Amino acid sequence: MYLIDKSVNFSGSSAIVGNIIPVGVGLAYGARQKPGNAWTFICFGDGATEEGVFYESVNFAVLKKLNTVFFCENNLYSVYTDLSDRQPKGRKLYKLAEALGMRSLFLDFAQSLHKTKDFCTELNGLMKQNGPIFVEIETFRHREHCGPNFDDDLEYRPRGQVRDYVENDPLKKLCAGLKLRGDFDGYMEAFVKSVCEEIEFAFDFAERSRSLDYSLLSKMEFAACD
Repeated sequence: MYLIDKSVNFSGSSAIVGNIIPVGVGLAYGARQKPGNAWTFICFGDGATEEGVFYESVNFAVLKKLNTVFFCENNLYSVYTDLSDRQPKGRKLYKLAEALGMRSLFLDFAQSLHKTKDFCTELNGLMKQNGPIFVEIETFRHREHCGPNFDDDLEYRPRGQVRDYVENDPLKKLCAGLKLRGDFDGYMEAFVKSVCEEIEFAFDFAERSRSLDYSLLSKMEFAACD
């Protein structure tokens, strides 16, 4: 949500729910003014589809036939509220997207590991044509809404549901399969070590860097918002 890396055209956003959607559509509209056939991927959760700005952005993208992939990670919960308590029974988000004029794809949690290749092939096929695409990936949030801990003690979702999803996590199954093909453990150990070293370097660099002179803030000029 707060990450940004302009060197790879990765744009950040803010914590406002759904904020990244219009930002992404704006980037897609801007990309059209440049040479090439760039695509913009906008990632958000199922809860963001309930924000008015989602519909405004989709309408504009469809109207202008923008090369945009609306990538919805449906983890069934918006903070602590189940999807069934927020939307009518039986509604499918990717079907809703089709009704709004977008081509759509769906990949469910249980089959994601086996259908990923076919899914990518189908998505690439759709991207050969201009116009927005909606992708719904059914997934699950193992841990708390906005942190690294578990929050099942709040009892907003059944414990059995969490257990079943964790046991059938496609990534866990993928790792188990890779272990049978070679030195996967050694590779992962080296990979994790390199990531930890990069994080430690970043913290060390920040701590050794010069502190901000807050007196400069009073001299800054801020544009009026009127």
